[in-house]
Amino acid sequence: MRLLRKYIRESLLQEYVVPMGFSLSSWKAHKKKHKISNADYNREHPGKKWKVVHGHKQGKVGKPLPGLNKVSYSKASKAHSAVVMSKK
Repeated sequence: MRLLRKYIRESLLQEYVVPMGFSLSSWKAHKKKHKISNADYNREHPGKKWKVVHGHKQGKVGKPLPGLNKVSYSKASKAHSAVVMSKK
């Protein structure tokens, strides 16, 4: 069970769900500074659009995945989960 948790945790760090208007690095800094999660931010800003961005590809870190920008938080989260599951 521990191995499965480790595997899932590492997989989720490969791609990120980021609100539109933030870069990957600025979103990470904002989350750390305000101690806020994606879900909490979405509750505070319900109409905000989101994007799924690369977190590990050399030369593409922070760039949105094709077709996964300007979507709702729910859709971005589901797409992020699908991307992670399809990689393994």
